[in-house]
Amino acid sequence: MRRRTSAGTVSLLVAIMACVALIAAGVGFGQWYRMLLEIQRERLSDIVWSRAAFMEAVYDYDLQQALRKGENESRAFHDTLSQVVVAHRTYDGLGETGEITVARRNGDRIAFLVRHRGSPVEVPDAVAWASGLAEPMRAALEGRSGFVQGTDYRGVQVFAFHAPVPTMGLGLVAKIDREEVFRPIRAALWRTGGLMAAAVALGTLLYHRFAMRLLRRAEERERFLDAVIDSTTDSICVKDGEGRFRYVNSAFAAGFGVDPEWLIGRDNAAIVTPDEAAVMERLDRQVMSEGRVLAYDLKVTQQGRPKTYSVVKSPVVGADGRIVGLVILAREVTKQRDRARAVAEERRRLKRAQDIAGFGVWELDPDSRVLHLSEDICRDLDIAPDGSAGEVDAFLAFVVDEDKANVAAALAGQGSFDIEYRIRRLTDGRTRHFHMAGDRDTTAEAGPRLVGVIQDVTDARLAQAAIEAESQLRKQLEDIISQSPVVVFRWLNDPGWPV
Repeated sequence: MRRRTSAGTVSLLVAIMACVALIAAGVGFGQWYRMLLEIQRERLSDIVWSRAAFMEAVYDYDLQQALRKGENESRAFHDTLSQVVVAHRTYDGLGETGEITVARRNGDRIAFLVRHRGSPVEVPDAVAWASGLAEPMRAALEGRSGFVQGTDYRGVQVFAFHAPVPTMGLGLVAKIDREEVFRPIRAALWRTGGLMAAAVALGTLLYHRFAMRLLRRAEERERFLDAVIDSTTDSICVKDGEGRFRYVNSAFAAGFGVDPEWLIGRDNAAIVTPDEAAVMERLDRQVMSEGRVLAYDLKVTQQGRPKTYSVVKSPVVGADGRIVGLVILAREVTKQRDRARAVAEERRRLKRAQDIAGFGVWELDPDSRVLHLSEDICRDLDIAPDGSAGEVDAFLAFVVDEDKANVAAALAGQGSFDIEYRIRRLTDGRTRHFHMAGDRDTTAEAGPRLVGVIQDVTDARLAQAAIEAESQLRKQLEDIISQSPVVVFRWLNDPGWPV
C-alpha cells in the first residue's frame, strides 16, 4: 500500500531544524568572539606602538640634552621614565583591569619600572625570569612583538599586546584581564542564547503544530484517495523504472492472493509464471522506451486459474522530463471475452445456417430509415458488402416499378408482413426474385425497429415457371392425343412407327 509520512519523521525534521539554528547561532557567536578579540588586539596594539614611539622619541631628546650637558645616559633614561609616568597618569582608557606596564631585565629577574592601572601609578614586584609569570613582558624583553593570551605577573590570564623599546632596553605591555573581556560576552551569550533558545523552542512548537496539521490533512487526503482506489474492482498498481511495485491497491493484491505490503519492492516474477512475467516485462519496457500509452488483453494465471485482463499501461514522467515508472490499470474481462467468443461462434453458426438455407437478415431503423442487410444479400444485390443498403428510397431504386408500392408499404408499416418482389441489378440489368418477411421488434436496446429475413428465390421461381410451362405443354399434348386416337394407338403398338 501507499507509504505515509509518520509523525516521527516530522519530529526528526523539527529536530534537524533546531540543530541547524543552534549551529548557526554558534557560528555567529564564534564570529562575534573573533571580532571582539580583533578589536582588543587593535586597541592594545595602538596603545603599545604609540607609547613605544613616544618613549623612544622622548629618550632620544633627553639623551641629546644629557650629552650636551655632559651627563651620562642614565640621566636621560630617568628623565624619560619620569615623563612616561606623568603621561600614564592622564590615561584611563583600558577599562577596569586594563594596564600598561614597562619593565627591564635585571639578570634572571624581570624588574617592573612602571605599572599603570588608572590612578595612581604603582610599581609591581619583580618576578623571576623562569617563573612562568609575566609571559607577555618576557616576550617583549626578548625582542618580540604581538598579541597573545597568557599569564601576567599576577598569574592572571590576560589578553596582551607586547613590543620591545630597543633604544632603552625595555619591554612595553598593554593588557586586560580575560575575565573582563569575557564578562560581556558571557552576559550577551546568556541573554542572546536564552532568547534564541526561546525563539527556537517557539518556532519548533509552531512548526511542529503546523507540520502536523498539514500531515494530518495529507494523510486524510491520502486515506480518502486510498479508499476511492480500493473501492474499485479494477486492479491498479505503480511500478518504478526497474519494474518493481511501488504501490498496489487491494483489488490487485487480492487477485493474486497476497498482502499489498508484501508486493512492495518485488517484481512480476513474484506473482505470475516465468513465461507470463517475461511477457509483462517486455510490454513494460515497450511503454518505457516508447513513452506512450499501451492497451491490450493479457492472460495470466491467478491462484491456479487462467484469467483475462484488459490492461492499460501509462508512463510516469518525472520533473526532469524522464520516464521514471508506470501506472497500470487492469480490469478482469474473462467472462466478457468468453461471452464474446460464444457470440462469435453463434454468429458463425448462424451465418453457416444462412448460407446453407440461402437466406439473409435485414433490419430497418425507423428513425434514420436506414436499411441494414446481411453480407450475402448485399452481394446478391450487387452492392458494397458493408451491411447497409442506405435509406429505404435508395433500396427501392433496385425494385422493379410494378413491385415498388408493395415493398414501400411493407417497410413503412408497423406490423408483420410476408411479400415477394423483384429487383433489377444495376450492373447487368438481370431481374432477381426475393422473398421478404418481417415484424416489429420492441426488445432492441436502440428502440423499436423492423427486423426480418430475406431470401433470393430466383432459382425457385424459375424452376416453378419451368414446371408450369412443362405442365401446360403436357396438357396441350393430352388435348391433341384425345383428338387423334388412331395415330396414338398405332404409335403405342408399333415402336418403329415414326414420331
